[in-house]
Amino acid sequence: MNTSLDKLNIGDEAIIVSLKTTILPKSMLTELLEMGFYPGAILKLERISKQLGNLICSIGNNQIGLRIEDSQHIEVLKK
Repeated sequence: MNTSLDKLNIGDEAIIVSLKTTILPKSMLTELLEMGFYPGAILKLERISKQLGNLICSIGNNQIGLRIEDSQHIEVLKK
């Protein structure tokens, strides 16, 4: 069952299904794609801080920080 990235638990791995291109700004979409956020990529949720409003996930050897608000627009399938 698909869900959004912000709904994963720490340590969960998931496959990116889609990015909501109608909601995320084009500049952010470009950055996400350049960092490896594309459909089929596998990511792992490393940390989440609701107080700071961000999360850290890894794709390959890269760790990427995202705002929780933006991660709500990344659809994933939990492995």
